Amino acid sequence: MRIFISHSSKNKRVAGRLGDDLAGVKVDVWLDRDELNGGDPLLDELQEALEACTHLLLLWSKPASASRYVKAEWQAAYDLQKAIIPCLLDGTALPLFLKQLIFCDMRRTYEKGLTQIKKALGAETTPRLQTEKPSAGRDRQAVIDKLVSGQAQVLDALAAGDLVRSRTLQAALDKIVNDALRRWRSDEMILNLAGYGLKNGYLITHWNAVSTGKYPWDPVLVKAEQLFHAALGIRPDDPSAKNGLGNIYWFRRDLDAAEFFVRHAIAGARRQGFRYEAAEHDLEMIRRDKAARKRQPK
Repeated sequence: MRIFISHSSKNKRVAGRLGDDLAGVKVDVWLDRDELNGGDPLLDELQEALEACTHLLLLWSKPASASRYVKAEWQAAYDLQKAIIPCLLDGTALPLFLKQLIFCDMRRTYEKGLTQIKKALGAETTPRLQTEKPSAGRDRQAVIDKLVSGQAQVLDALAAGDLVRSRTLQAALDKIVNDALRRWRSDEMILNLAGYGLKNGYLITHWNAVSTGKYPWDPVLVKAEQLFHAALGIRPDDPSAKNGLGNIYWFRRDLDAAEFFVRHAIAGARRQGFRYEAAEHDLEMIRRDKAARKRQPK
């Protein structure tokens, strides 16, 4: 048994204490005491640690809920089929999927939470797939169909170099997305499409730079990343959300994380019976960029 402790840097004291206490009862613990994740959310070294662990102990708090690193780690653990044990440090609500899992509570006393963790490590905590999705109403499905079709037209216009048409189409879609988010904020399909809408908006705004292999910083990437994480918090096996998140990491130059999530989008699609060609193309481009980065002089 090996435990990966995922935590916000603002909770490093309790994480360190927990790591020491578990090590004291002969539990093998991996804890990022050096804060390796100061850059890319899923550096190769962190991926290796996740692959080697049997359980991910998720220290959940308000800072953790806002941390892109913590979100990437628990979603990666899901993809790697690791047992996930959420541990509550404050009253911050867990994502919908994580509420299904055994969790521990340190909100009152550390000792009680530690006892629950030790007990949970001997229990079945493997993540469960959501096998049923709520049936969508006709109105919602019509909106989804319109967004899917419209976003394809935006990308076609961009590929043809018609920025004027792509901007016009995008402006019309933005209004539909904003209304959809107000009505169906907890629907992973709507969250996904909203994330892709922001991604497409980024491409339109920075098309000249992106066409030359440059990806300027833009706060819209933060918003898109949050939307894809929210979608995965509802349905962690969604290939579209994984690929969307991988794209945002790619644009943010977090190439290790980008490769991880796009790879798992492709694998997830394969398990679900279809080939994800767009994600395969994205993966090829990400690996090209990683190879180019390695060739750069240090």
